[in-house]
Amino acid sequence: MRSSGPWLGRLVDSHENRKDVRAFLRTCQPKVAYAAAKELESFPRPALIAWSRGDRLFPDLDAERLARTIPDCELHWIENTRTFSMINQSDALDQPGALVALVRPFLERLSNLSLTQRSPSRAVTSGLRRQNASPYV
Repeated sequence: MRSSGPWLGRLVDSHENRKDVRAFLRTCQPKVAYAAAKELESFPRPALIAWSRGDRLFPDLDAERLARTIPDCELHWIENTRTFSMINQSDALDQPGALVALVRPFLERLSNLSLTQRSPSRAVTSGLRRQNASPYV
């Protein structure tokens, strides 16, 4: 079994933390999440999604659906990692360097654009094929 790392490990190690998570999950309402997702359709800025391909907590289809929802969005896959790819842990499943390699050029491109030059590009990269007939959009 894979290590849960610093994020999930703290949840299972502490009764109080597990209690807090249960309380949070009980208050989560799908209608709030759906309303927030609807707002993303008119998000006015470029967005970068760096997603851990094959993650057990956040499926690839969720990344693809999110990328189709945000008008000016780039989706990049981080291979051979897991949910929290930005954490530098001792195992090979975390790749903060891969995340930095995506974020840095994205920010550099943004700094080179004026606000008037920005237009929705819907750029989806790293081998993702659009699935226009998807029921998720």
